[in-house]
Amino acid sequence: MSSTGISTTTAAVADAPAKLEFILVPGACHSPSCFAPTTALLEAAGYVVHGISLASVGGPPLSTYLSPSSPSPANHGKILHLFYITAFILPAPSSLMSASNDTPAPWYIISGDGTQVEVENPREIFYNDVEPALATQLMASLKPHAYRVLFSETTVEPWRVLGCTYVMCTLFILPPRNRQADAALDESRE
Repeated sequence: MSSTGISTTTAAVADAPAKLEFILVPGACHSPSCFAPTTALLEAAGYVVHGISLASVGGPPLSTYLSPSSPSPANHGKILHLFYITAFILPAPSSLMSASNDTPAPWYIISGDGTQVEVENPREIFYNDVEPALATQLMASLKPHAYRVLFSETTVEPWRVLGCTYVMCTLFILPPRNRQADAALDESRE
């Protein structure tokens, strides 16, 4: 027993399972700040939350971003489950553009040099089901997305090897609800 009157055992603390941590990966044009409301809820419940900044958001990725000399982070755990929230689930090898017959969406604003894309009406495209004040705040943090990334083919299908949940938002217009549902259901059946 310690001087505080609390009995502790080092072995018991060391063997206790770590609390799950959440890794939040935003979609096109978004930074981790878009998850601020969710992050606040998870952190208030005692979870650790990691927001991932994608190289494709904010401009074209540098050619050295993932060079062989880039240091690798230490492996501190493993991914137990994936939650896709109104996300595109693409079979390998395919890309967002190949899934749409290589036709850019009509609301894309493609830069003159073809390196970046922005959304013409983000309130309608991304936030039609969000309170206006929050939508305004989220739109202020949007950044251009690297256009060529939309042509990059997927190389892995993580939903085939990990548990996964697909959250379908009925008011979200991207991808169109019928394609979103069909893709999620078809892929989960295979």
